[in-house]
Amino acid sequence: MLFWVIAAILTLGASLAVLLPLAGAGKDESGAGDNDLEVYR
Repeated sequence: MLFWVIAAILTLGASLAVLLPLAGAGKDESGAGDNDLEVYR
């Protein structure tokens, strides 16, 4: 029983480690052209 509790906690931690950065990735997204302008300035 203890094995399954530990496995569930590790699975939850790994899922959150992947999903939280993906969920926040689109918040501060500017256009692709803005990045090109910064490179050439």
